[in-house]
Amino acid sequence: MKRVNEIGSFLVLGIVVVWLIGCGPVEPVPQNRLQRRLKIGDLAPSDPIQLPEQVTFQIASLEIDAEHIDLLQEAITELHNEPLRFASMQAFLNSGFSAGFGQAGDWGVFTAKMDAARPRQIYLNTLVCLDDKGLDIASRQLVESQTVIYKDAGGAVQEVILEPGQAAWSIRSRPIPDMPGVAETTIQAVYRERTDITSARLARTIDVKQTVLGPTTFSIKISPGQFLVLSPHSIDELPQSLAHLLFPHPRDAKAIRFYLIFCTRVGR
Repeated sequence: MKRVNEIGSFLVLGIVVVWLIGCGPVEPVPQNRLQRRLKIGDLAPSDPIQLPEQVTFQIASLEIDAEHIDLLQEAITELHNEPLRFASMQAFLNSGFSAGFGQAGDWGVFTAKMDAARPRQIYLNTLVCLDDKGLDIASRQLVESQTVIYKDAGGAVQEVILEPGQAAWSIRSRPIPDMPGVAETTIQAVYRERTDITSARLARTIDVKQTVLGPTTFSIKISPGQFLVLSPHSIDELPQSLAHLLFPHPRDAKAIRFYLIFCTRVGR
């Protein structure tokens, strides 16, 4: 138990250090031992580099024990969903997905709620969006054909047959020209068929034909210092559900995976 708590503590500290590198002014917080050892200035480049217009995100993939899914949802309710613009919010919720938006001031409340869930970091990744082409937050290989189900806004079950290929959570983001420091960002689940992936590789292009999976699309205007949480809503989803496909249980059915998406830079 002690080891799990240590992992959870270092996870939160590590994410905060990485996140604050790209943030604007934030409220001062008491320093802990890790913060005293690692100074933000130590990580800054010695010479500024002129970069193209871009939006940078830190993606944290996390796991919690399935029994703590309610704690995760309680933490998400402390965040905001009003700024999120859904293709269909009701269908998104009906299909077993959950999302929340937070600002720098919400981070302490969110992590305090999550402490009891003891999250484990799976990986931490950086995504740099330079154009309208999407980048993968996380992806999953489909080795055989399968039928996936989700629900529409009225609660009716819909199904889609997926051939071997790839399913992924994708993010697109571009700075808004007349709103400095703000980026228009869209997140959605997409599917790419194996034959289309192979064709793109043979053509030496990164443009792969893809289709949006179910009611997963939402957009937001986001700035450095703000973050998103993307998770399943419960552990009751059927194995053939879209939510189960997009939030896999990597080790066993007793773990739940979710994602934290931090905006760290908008502009050059």
